[in-house]
Amino acid sequence: MSLFVFAGSAQLAALPLIGAGFSVFTILITAFIVNLRFVIFSIGVQAHFSHLPAWRRATLGYFTADFGYLMYTSRFGEVQTEAERKNDSYYRTYFMYGLATGNWGIWQAGSILGILGASQIPDEWGMEFAGTLALIAVIVPMLDHRAARWAAVVAAMVAILTYSLPLKLNLTAAILAAIVVGILADRSSKVMR
Repeated sequence: MSLFVFAGSAQLAALPLIGAGFSVFTILITAFIVNLRFVIFSIGVQAHFSHLPAWRRATLGYFTADFGYLMYTSRFGEVQTEAERKNDSYYRTYFMYGLATGNWGIWQAGSILGILGASQIPDEWGMEFAGTLALIAVIVPMLDHRAARWAAVVAAMVAILTYSLPLKLNLTAAILAAIVVGILADRSSKVMR
């Protein structure tokens, strides 16, 4: 699955549904909704890569994940003028390709190690919490501007308030709320400038 679906959260959402025998449609819709955060990623880097042909943007989009996006935007957060972009587009593009494909390779190697070695880790170690800690470590540095902080606060509140929803739909509701609030907060900060 990791070779085709390069999105850990979608895999984590889909696996219980597959195990419970849900329809393919339900599984695909769930994975789609969980991955809506990539819409925010795309909006965040659109100005940096809009000059690339569609096939290169699609390739870059497949390989881009949370870590690559975070590292790229922390290094190249400012959108340049079109002339400046043309001058260093080669560097920016291949910097992102390097991050994205490197991250993809490490993900695949980790997936293979996990598949082969997971049965060797005792249940009492409680490793399921490690995924949550890793996600927190990735998200916290991304909260460097007002829109991101608002989106995170709203996502946390919605996830908690809707916790009783079946099929962990509280996470879907939290993601959708975060997208809306993040976009609105970003737009309002641009209007205020």
